[in-house]
Amino acid sequence: MNKYDFTKGILDQLGQPLGRNNQSDTMEATGVQQDSWRDIVTQPKSNGPEELNLLAVFTGTNRGIDKALEELRKSRKYGINFDIAFSWNGKDLQDIKNIQKQLGARNIFTEVDKGKIGQILERVDGIVIPMTTQNTTAKLSQGILDDFISTLLWESLWRGKKMIMNVDSVLAYKGLQSKVPKMQKMVEDRIKNLQQMGVITLQGQNYEKVLQENFCKNKTVITPYPSTESSIQSGRQQPERTGEKTIVTEKDIVNLNSPLGILSVPYNAIITPLAYDRAKAMGIEIKKEQG
Repeated sequence: MNKYDFTKGILDQLGQPLGRNNQSDTMEATGVQQDSWRDIVTQPKSNGPEELNLLAVFTGTNRGIDKALEELRKSRKYGINFDIAFSWNGKDLQDIKNIQKQLGARNIFTEVDKGKIGQILERVDGIVIPMTTQNTTAKLSQGILDDFISTLLWESLWRGKKMIMNVDSVLAYKGLQSKVPKMQKMVEDRIKNLQQMGVITLQGQNYEKVLQENFCKNKTVITPYPSTESSIQSGRQQPERTGEKTIVTEKDIVNLNSPLGILSVPYNAIITPLAYDRAKAMGIEIKKEQG
């Protein structure tokens, strides 16, 4: 094969439309891969009178993640639904499927959704940032908009959205305060600047209490279903029975507190389609008892 034919062959290939294999090769070459969790949930915003839609934003730290998730889970009894968003580093650092399951998140957003920030903010009533990095606070306090999360947070404040931010890991970087007073003061000044911008900062406080005070003052607490001794021992939680039949709704699935992810219901229970969809999204198994 001469050089002309070789070059022509390359040009012919470049001129072909991208098929499935071509797309896979291109994604691999550019480092852009299809995330396996992106199709977990795609659900609309809830508009019930007792429901709130919050966006939980996870940045490049996992310090205190277990406590944060535990506290955020508690807030669901006030009718709070969650979407979740991850920074570029946060997506790689966090266990996204676990966080989605713990919070019953409706939608998941990352850097690839930067062009949809307006749509994302339209569907939420406020922002909560369970763990914050010094990088995030530095950008937001100075108005630096160079990635998905910095732009998302800036625009949410610009629109007047209420934002709650845990600054524990900012004041104590990797658990330690700075040995240089000037650096420590810089961090503290950034936090003061954020407070002046409208950010509600949280330090060593209870997430549930702060969320309840700022978002749910007039909301009725949704009492979780009681469990029997046998259901506790088996790791299952049963919905309360009313009359002959039990109706299991999407809210029942969201409020489920079962370490094994199993919901046991009466054999004649009615399970709504949304409840089935949410259970599948959260990895919850619905088991009907024997009649």
